[in-house]
Amino acid sequence: MKTATLIKYCCLCVSVLVIFAGCSAIRLSSPLVQSENDWSMTGKNPAHTHYTKSDSLTFPMSLAWKYDASAGFGASAVTIVDGILFVGTHQGEYHAVDALTGKRIGHKKFSSPIGGAPVTDQNRAYLGLEGGKESFMAIDLMENRTEWTASLGGIDSSPLLFGGKLYVGSITGILYCLTPTRGEEVWKFETKGAIHSSPAAVDSLIIFGNDNGVVYAVHATNGSMVWQYQTNAALFGSAMIAGGVVFVGSRDHYLYALDVRRGTLRWKYDAGDRIVACPSGNDSLVFIGALNGTFAALRQSDGTPVWKFTASSVINSSAVVTQSAVFVGSLNTEIYALSPTSGSVMWKYKLESRIKTSPVVWNSFLYVAAEDRSIYCFRPGK
Repeated sequence: MKTATLIKYCCLCVSVLVIFAGCSAIRLSSPLVQSENDWSMTGKNPAHTHYTKSDSLTFPMSLAWKYDASAGFGASAVTIVDGILFVGTHQGEYHAVDALTGKRIGHKKFSSPIGGAPVTDQNRAYLGLEGGKESFMAIDLMENRTEWTASLGGIDSSPLLFGGKLYVGSITGILYCLTPTRGEEVWKFETKGAIHSSPAAVDSLIIFGNDNGVVYAVHATNGSMVWQYQTNAALFGSAMIAGGVVFVGSRDHYLYALDVRRGTLRWKYDAGDRIVACPSGNDSLVFIGALNGTFAALRQSDGTPVWKFTASSVINSSAVVTQSAVFVGSLNTEIYALSPTSGSVMWKYKLESRIKTSPVVWNSFLYVAAEDRSIYCFRPGK
């Protein structure tokens, strides 16, 4: 478990701006050490499978702690590395929280909302802001300082750290490749639509979508386009990659399965309503929810439905998948644990507010960020 120190200091300035900037900081005592069960980025890994082999959860589960972040969250907000939970808020605050106890370690205030999940790597956090001139930056978590900034336009997606490079999509329609140490531009790829879809990666490919409904695969080294595929509506959710297939949901109601090398359509599935979240997957199934409250498990090979579950309200966030359960939240304020093989409800819990952010499982704990500005942590047992 990471030992971290909250550096407190007294705010003597009476300026309203300084007061809102907060009176605390994040300063870790040593670099973060990542383990197999950690979530250092959105979707847990570069392929965005939202799958973890952590399988120590049993049911029922009970509330272990609740943390008030004082502001709302984006669709993919929570990451956990080395026992520390990191989360950005729509108020522009970046929080570090003890993942076991829910106690605040520290937080930093920025000038604009943080829409995506920052990436953490050893002593650095890389995060994007929805507005402001300097919209992307690297933060030294040990020294509590900004190492570098970049002017990329508004960022409303999560960055990707892959193969020693950073990949960031901007609402200006540009995907950037940057160096992690200095934030220098390696290359950029321009599209004609805003990018809300976080980039995913496999082998030498970076895959993402834009608001014009186009899925792009570009070469990680130089940004040259390998293929593109046109859907019929905006792509807000990120792509998920498994078994040589790219799975991406569109607001045209369809989940598309594309060949990862050629971008050709293998199959598509009509979810009956708009899809705005990233699919999730294990070794054989892909899981997807839609705004009509349906949640389906499909065979990755051919799209055949294995089972369907219907919540009593909208599902607009990704599920997290373990070997024994699939956790998905809904706007009816309930978090469900479903059987991966049958879709039956093994456990559910009614929160105090709607769930619009993807949950995370770390070791034997489940973390759910809700619209009441709180993060809920659950553990096995009554």
